Amino acid sequence: QTAKIMEEHLDAELEKLDKIDEDEMERLKERRLEALKKAQQQKQEWISWRLGCADIINYSGNLMEPPFHSQKKYGTNFTKLEKKTIRGEKYDSDSDDD
Repeated sequence: QTAKIMEEHLDAELEKLDKIDEDEMERLKERRLEALKKAQQQKQEWISWRLGCADIINYSGNLMEPPFHSQKKYGTNFTKLEKKTIRGEKYDSDSDDD
C-alpha cells in the first residue's frame, strides 16, 4: 500500500516535470546556479576565516565572530512533548491494557 502511494507520488512528479517548458527550465537552472554560487562563496569565506584564525593568512573580516554568524538560521523547530508515563499522574489509567 505504501509502495503504491509512493509510486503515484513519483508519477505525479514526473508528469509535472514533463510539462515544464524551456523558459521554466532555464529559470530553475538559474536559481540552482545562484544557490550553488552562494554556497561556494560562503564555503570560501569560512575557509578564509579559519585560516585567518590560525594566522596563516591575513583575514580582512572580524576574527572574533564567524562569518554568516549573524544571519538568521533556518532549521527545524521541534516542540517538546511531555512524556507519557505508565503509572504517572497525568496519564494514569486503571486498566493494565496500556
